[in-house]
Amino acid sequence: ENMTDIEKSTQSNLPSRGDKIFDVVAAEDESGEPSTNLSIPRGDLIPDSTGCTDPEIGLRLLLRAKEAVSLTTEAPTHESAVLNNIAEMMGSMEPKDLIEGQLISQIICLHEQGMSWMAKAHKANDIVSSNGYGNLASKLLNRHHEALGALMKYRRKEQRIHVEHVHVHDGGKAVVGNVSS
Repeated sequence: ENMTDIEKSTQSNLPSRGDKIFDVVAAEDESGEPSTNLSIPRGDLIPDSTGCTDPEIGLRLLLRAKEAVSLTTEAPTHESAVLNNIAEMMGSMEPKDLIEGQLISQIICLHEQGMSWMAKAHKANDIVSSNGYGNLASKLLNRHHEALGALMKYRRKEQRIHVEHVHVHDGGKAVVGNVSS
């Protein structure tokens, strides 16, 4: 294929709709009955989606996120589809390490759960249920916002000290402005 240097440089290793990390394989259980198993034909993409250098840890992170997100899914969705969607969402946020991968996983799960409870609040037949679901959604989405803030703070990797009030007495000296050590 003839690709320009610009096209090559803009290609990403992150999973996209064309790159499925997980797939379903037809199999038979011990009794010979047909069943399906989860296969991982593109396991090499797990580190790009999760920020984990160890694919096994990355896989565990994706599986735990799938468990949390699957609780909100009303329609039956195959495990591989849910895992591929989570991997794609996580990959789009470009985690650089395990900590970022964990935070991004939490962000996605909190958002999915919060939106699910928001939908239940909207569909509720009585005000008490609607308020209960809405309050839970609000709490989850607040935690989502906090986790997003934690991710942004972690990515800045700088410490900030904010001084609200300073007293400078006679003969004392003060420094005004940015101070770095």
